[in-house]
Amino acid sequence: MIFYLCMRDNFRPFGAFLRAWGGPVRHRIRRLEYEARPDPAALPDATYLFGDVDRLPPALAESAAALWKSLAERGDRVRLLNRPGVSLTRYELLRALAARGWNDFRALRTGEPRDDLRYPVFVRHAVEHVGAATPLLPDRDALERALAELAAAGHSADALMIVEFVDVQQGGYYRKYSAFRLGPALIAHHIFFQREWEVKGPSLFSAELLEEERIFQRENPHAAQLQQAFELAGIDYGRIDYGFAGGRLQIWEINSNPSVMRPARIYQPIQLPGRHYFVERYLAALAALDDRSPSPRLPYWLGRLRQGPFRSRKRRRFV
Repeated sequence: MIFYLCMRDNFRPFGAFLRAWGGPVRHRIRRLEYEARPDPAALPDATYLFGDVDRLPPALAESAAALWKSLAERGDRVRLLNRPGVSLTRYELLRALAARGWNDFRALRTGEPRDDLRYPVFVRHAVEHVGAATPLLPDRDALERALAELAAAGHSADALMIVEFVDVQQGGYYRKYSAFRLGPALIAHHIFFQREWEVKGPSLFSAELLEEERIFQRENPHAAQLQQAFELAGIDYGRIDYGFAGGRLQIWEINSNPSVMRPARIYQPIQLPGRHYFVERYLAALAALDDRSPSPRLPYWLGRLRQGPFRSRKRRRFV
């Protein structure tokens, strides 16, 4: 059994994948919400995947860390992925990557000295996965105006960070590479192609671009470097997003509760072979994590913790 821990408002990414693609493993997954503060004594020996460790507020991070520690005392009877309070947040990871010379750009909190910022920059949320909060800002005056506008709109300065822009455009496209780590497995996911600097998807595609993506999926050429980044971040499960500038790998973030895949109907037929190729490997890696003692029945108290889209009778089998 795999227990997937996440915040109450953020099971949709993984839940949508289970509904659309997860038939072979759905029966192995149980959801736990951090807000419910589950009692470790009532939890069975199993695999526990701690999602959202990069966005937990302090109170939930503390209780999640206590749960992890209690479960860890069972030793090999449980498998634990991602450690709350130890896994790096987005800001901490970007700072660490820049300090080690892996990334050629920096991220700063809005309250940190920024006299030596390299422009252009943009502002984004330090925790949420909602993309850039500003366009590219060419100089200090533009940055100060943007920060003032964000403050006036109700954005907390503590929740924002300033990121130096690094240009990954090549051959007319900006590319965002993504790969997943699931315990010992590291799987190349996709390449998103866009004409604009912020690459969020859906991807532009053509036969030529899809062939480039398929080669990336088959060869997984950056696995060794990405594994080092996951180890640095202390993330055992998550998706890493990155690009290349001047031939050097540049890491944007590691999301510990990421979107996995859109429903098949969203894709054009020419795109589906690559999607199926990834899903087959992802599901196999997820099933391989379920190697601890199974939980034969879902306890009544655990069923009471279920919330959101898998609560209804119609969707009960999708817990």
